[in-house]
Amino acid sequence: MSSFDFCARHNSSVGKKTELKQLNLCDQCARELSSKAFNGNSPVKTGEEIRAQCQFCLEEKPVRPRFWQLCTTCSRVVEGYGISKAGVNYLISRWTELRKLHRHLQDIELKITDPVKPMSYRQHLSASRSKKVEPDLTAICRKNDQKLFLIEVKTGPNAIQDMKEFQLDIGDCKHILRFFKRYRLPTYVFHVQVVREQETIKPKDAWWVDVFEMHKYCKDIRGRPKEYRAAAYYDPSMFRHISEFPTESKFLSQEVKRRAEQEIPRLIGIQGSNPRIKLF
Repeated sequence: MSSFDFCARHNSSVGKKTELKQLNLCDQCARELSSKAFNGNSPVKTGEEIRAQCQFCLEEKPVRPRFWQLCTTCSRVVEGYGISKAGVNYLISRWTELRKLHRHLQDIELKITDPVKPMSYRQHLSASRSKKVEPDLTAICRKNDQKLFLIEVKTGPNAIQDMKEFQLDIGDCKHILRFFKRYRLPTYVFHVQVVREQETIKPKDAWWVDVFEMHKYCKDIRGRPKEYRAAAYYDPSMFRHISEFPTESKFLSQEVKRRAEQEIPRLIGIQGSNPRIKLF
């Protein structure tokens, strides 16, 4: 086996070209990723200490550039750890601000219910098949601990108004439906714009959509470029800006709760070209 096709997250040869992936990490996060995501494999090389943002915990502190041999898929997944955290943290921060402005939100707290967990490739496959899945965020009434609504967070470098289409993996569609059927609560998908500026991960803005509205905007189902996965493609106009969310107080109404209890969102409004794609 040559280092050319060895992937630290697979812990084996992947039969395709790999790359040296640079991650700026503090010592603690480097140990965590090495142990949990990279099967105990140490970095191929480590650079000199600098002060910068750690790409996993997102804190500015002493870090070192560390390099692991990864396939392109695992490289994207690992880079997404910090980006996903930034998206979730941004929504919690915005929600804290909005609660101060809108009385009907003051007793509603957003809690992280599906935290980012570094996993090896095999662990991720096993976890993705689990039926006990959670949304990224759950809105909870602080007075009685009652769950009110659910949020799934997606991130990307573009603002909604700059997109020609919004992409959601079929696996993500299945994930959303699994936790929806488990809790039967109003559910929203948020897109958070997260960019990289000089090796710093920065969230910029956010938009949302009710899952019961998504099928109306589904344009196509097709394979993702250069990957063996299918995705649903939507008209981005289905999203509304986060500033409009507090005015959408319908998530507290009995009518919306009854709909969530009695119906299941379709998410996809067309059959697509692949009859093997099933969400149920």
